[in-house]
Amino acid sequence: MRKLRDVSSSALARKNSASAHITDSIAPSSSLAARSYAERCPERLSPGRFDFLGGSHQIFHVLILLAALSHWTAIAEAHRFWHGEMHGSCPAWALPQN
Repeated sequence: MRKLRDVSSSALARKNSASAHITDSIAPSSSLAARSYAERCPERLSPGRFDFLGGSHQIFHVLILLAALSHWTAIAEAHRFWHGEMHGSCPAWALPQN
């Protein structure tokens, strides 16, 4: 009897590898956003120069938007895969229940 993990991994192995690259960009973008905002970089390096444009809070917002866009793209890709290529069926549902 095949296990749920084996079935899920075989289905996901057929999935487009682009979504893996998309989801890999979410965490680094969010982490970089939080770190740049917490460290107040670049204001800390050049006080007064980034008061109007290029401040850490603005960088934070741009990076968070990129993370949100990556997240949305990954969800759209997963939806396309499960409801397109898999025709709305999960291979785990086909397993016999004990």
